[in-house]
Amino acid sequence: MATMKDIAVEAGVSIKTVSRILNGENKENWPSSIRRAQQIRDIANRLNFRPNAMARTMRTNKTQLIGVLIRNGVDLPFTAPSNYETILGIYQQLESAGYEMCLVHQSDVETRSRIFREQMLDGLIVVGHLEAELYDAVSEIFENCIWVDSNRFEKSLCVRRDEQEAGRIVGEKIKACGYEHVIWLGWSPFEKVQHYSQVQRLDGLKNGLGKKLASKIQMRPAAENLPAVIDNLLQNIKPKTVIAAYDIPQARATSEQLASHRMFAGVHVGLVSPDDVYELSRIESQLCRVTFDRFQMGQHAADLMLKQLGGNTGASILIAGQWVDGQTLSVQS
Repeated sequence: MATMKDIAVEAGVSIKTVSRILNGENKENWPSSIRRAQQIRDIANRLNFRPNAMARTMRTNKTQLIGVLIRNGVDLPFTAPSNYETILGIYQQLESAGYEMCLVHQSDVETRSRIFREQMLDGLIVVGHLEAELYDAVSEIFENCIWVDSNRFEKSLCVRRDEQEAGRIVGEKIKACGYEHVIWLGWSPFEKVQHYSQVQRLDGLKNGLGKKLASKIQMRPAAENLPAVIDNLLQNIKPKTVIAAYDIPQARATSEQLASHRMFAGVHVGLVSPDDVYELSRIESQLCRVTFDRFQMGQHAADLMLKQLGGNTGASILIAGQWVDGQTLSVQS
């Protein structure tokens, strides 16, 4: 089995240089250093070099392993599948820096599982919202922690979408089309706040609509029996009405119920959402919506973690949304 010494001899450099490069600790600021680093990696691959993770951990007191905490658990196996896009971005960025990633469930925090007791992680990236008491528990356990798309947003170490701006964009588009009746399908101020986007999307929508139109918004909470709620709406729909769906699943459910009534979004009623998910947007590609690059959000989170591991604190990042002009809004005459 090849060793670092074998690589160093063939490359004509010191063992220390090989170690820095293969462990992702080398500063590659110049073309010459980049070429040398790549040459050493090529030699390592050709010699089938396999680093000893245990020896590296003992030497550096680092595991090169970053946890990504998600809400999914045994009782919630499919919570927020859109997080997958963010996780892919995190993984790509960490891998390129020589780190590995593992998924951590909410239950691991609650029970202080082995991964926490034995300090297996160099840091933790939290994706999505947690119960209030878990925020404190995570902060207590981990010195290196990044918060992504969560209810926690401070001056540093956080990444989230600009949901208020997304709502404002939707409101302005509705107003520009000349709709006179707006139905908000989703969270209402009378319900408990689960995620920051619930409040911010609605606030942004009102700002975009302006005071006159915002004062007439009809609130329709997304009950468990969503098709029945939508059916009731469609039976009493007025001309020049638009439905603003809190998220893509609700927009899709609305579109399906419209079809069952032989009605079409953009023709009989407007339909728009301040949300987007890659897989569902491919199905509902004609939906007018605001999209976010969740993959990029994951990359930003990983970059903040790498900065923190290097002893620096990165400023928080707010991800801007982009308008997707579909066919479910139309100018009202």
